[in-house]
Amino acid sequence: MVSTFVGSSSTLMLLAGLVGGAGCVGDEVDTVEGPLQITAVDGTDIAGTFRHGPSTITFASRSNDQQHASLRLDIDGAVIDATYDAAGVLTEDGYLSALYAEDHAALIALRDAVQTQYPEIVTGTLQGMFLTRHADWVAESPVGYTFGARRVDVQDRLQDRTTNDDDKDTTCLWPGSWYNAYYDAGNGGAQWYWTRQANSGSCLGRCGAGCNWFDDDIMLDCFEHDTCLDHFGGSSLGGNSNCGDEYDHAVAEYVVTYAAWCPY
Repeated sequence: MVSTFVGSSSTLMLLAGLVGGAGCVGDEVDTVEGPLQITAVDGTDIAGTFRHGPSTITFASRSNDQQHASLRLDIDGAVIDATYDAAGVLTEDGYLSALYAEDHAALIALRDAVQTQYPEIVTGTLQGMFLTRHADWVAESPVGYTFGARRVDVQDRLQDRTTNDDDKDTTCLWPGSWYNAYYDAGNGGAQWYWTRQANSGSCLGRCGAGCNWFDDDIMLDCFEHDTCLDHFGGSSLGGNSNCGDEYDHAVAEYVVTYAAWCPY
C-alpha cells in the first residue's frame, strides 16, 4: 500500500533548530597532511581542497546565520555554485559543466572525509551539512550530465503530478513495502515500470549515493531514479544518461530531506 503522508514545509524549519543550537566552532585550521586540506573552518565557513585519484576538488561553504548557505564546488575546473535556505529553496548553477565517474568518486570521498574529520561541522552547522549533502547529491548525477541553472522550491513537490502514481500523496515510501517505479529510456521515451521493495539492496529510494549516513527518508522520485539506474546500468559513480530526467525529478525530494520528512 502506498503511503499517503506528505510533510509540510514547516517541517523544514526543524533544520533551523538543528543548526541554530550548535556550539561555537573553533577557529583553528587543520594542518594534518593528507588528501583533505582545510584552509578555513569556523562558525560560518568551511573551505579547502581535496584530492582523490586524478581529481582535485576546491570547495567553500558558508552560512552567516544558519538559515541560508552558499556553496562553491570546483571539480577539476567544473564549477557548481549553489545556495540553500532553511525554508527549502535551492538554487544551482553549473555553467553547463559536465562530470564523469572519477569526479563522482572524488565527491563521495570528499563527503566521507569531511564527515570523518569534522563530524561536529557536518551535524552542527548548515555550511557543513550543505557541503557534504550537496556533494553526495551531485555525485549521483548521470555520467556526462550537464549542470545548468535552476531554482527548486519544496512547495513544487506538493503540487499534483501527472505521471502514473507519482503525485503529492506518494512522497514517502515505507521501508520494506513494495511499489511501482516508473521511468523511461532517455527523456520522454517509452515508459517502463518495475515493482520493487523500498530500501532494499543499496538503500533503494534514498536521495543520494547508496546508503548514506545522514538520511533515512525513502522518497518516490529517488526510488524511481535508483530503479532507472538498475535497469539501464549505472551507479552513483557513473549514472546512466538514460536517467537524467529521473535525476531532475528527484531534486525537490533531495531538498525536502534536509529535515526529517517521512513519519518514521
